[in-house]
Amino acid sequence: DFRFVAGVVRAAESPSDGERDLVAAAETVAEADAGRAARLLTAAAQVTRGAQAIETARRALALSPHAGDRARASLVLARRLAEAERYDQAGGLVAEASTQLDSDPAFRAQPDMLVLLVEVMVALGQAPDEVSEAAGTAVACARELEARWFLPRALLARARVALARGSWSEAAADAREAHDLAGDLRHAAT
Repeated sequence: DFRFVAGVVRAAESPSDGERDLVAAAETVAEADAGRAARLLTAAAQVTRGAQAIETARRALALSPHAGDRARASLVLARRLAEAERYDQAGGLVAEASTQLDSDPAFRAQPDMLVLLVEVMVALGQAPDEVSEAAGTAVACARELEARWFLPRALLARARVALARGSWSEAAADAREAHDLAGDLRHAAT
């Protein structure tokens, strides 16, 4: 979808402008296609912070017609709530999303979904050993799918977990690889 890609690209340059574009696109299609609107709003909530991001993620969750969309919106909302130190609300959403992820193995094979799960679990202060497997699986899935555009984010998520475990060398290796891949992707895009 062009509006989705355009909004995400614009968000990389200016998060507030990208968020505004994604929300506007969602409002345009919400009546005809709630799922598409939910995905646009979820993307908007991922690029911003604060109360507006929480409200946008809540709207995405309310519009999400499919389990995968609901799980993704729940994890984004949980992440934003954790950033606002509303841990109880965030924890409930993580439990709900985890149930949805566990119910369908296809969701567990999506590296973006796993990285969202890892990020929110880290934000909630979960023990690094509990999060480590999901972080490793996210990297493995990204490699298996040859998702070069997503692999740096998965590597950074795994690096954060390794850092929390005190594995400085693993964290540094993952962060270095993520940095190198991001540089390669920048050069390939120009």
